[in-house]
Amino acid sequence: MVRAAGLVLALKKPAEEAKFLLLQASKAPFHWSPPKGHIDEGEQDLDAAIRETEEESGYRRSQFKVHEDTRHEITYKITQSVAHPEDVGKTKTAIYWLAVLSTNSEAVVSEEHTNAKWVSVEEAKSLNDLPGMAELWDRYAAILGTQ
Repeated sequence: MVRAAGLVLALKKPAEEAKFLLLQASKAPFHWSPPKGHIDEGEQDLDAAIRETEEESGYRRSQFKVHEDTRHEITYKITQSVAHPEDVGKTKTAIYWLAVLSTNSEAVVSEEHTNAKWVSVEEAKSLNDLPGMAELWDRYAAILGTQ
């Protein structure tokens, strides 16, 4: 079993639809996803989510508020992975929390990614359609009052 954790970063301005941060992988198939990564041995899930988000997006913990009551787990079979080819065929559980960004600064992506963009919930669902993600996007959009 492979375990990963990350944050779904949102920007929410009054009277506007929330936007969600997606990062584009630097290796084929160049997929879009929220920041996330493997949980290190002995590391708490939420600590891993925060660490991975900081490493991959450049945003610091002081720049976002994590909604700790929004933990959402998705389990699926890994069909391809350039970063971790040894994981192909294994079952993966990805754990996410919603976090709201308090800055308008641009993301500074790590070498693991080539692009970052802020998207609507509908665009997030079209760009990241892994099993279980549609429910996550809808749930977090509803929490933010955008649906």
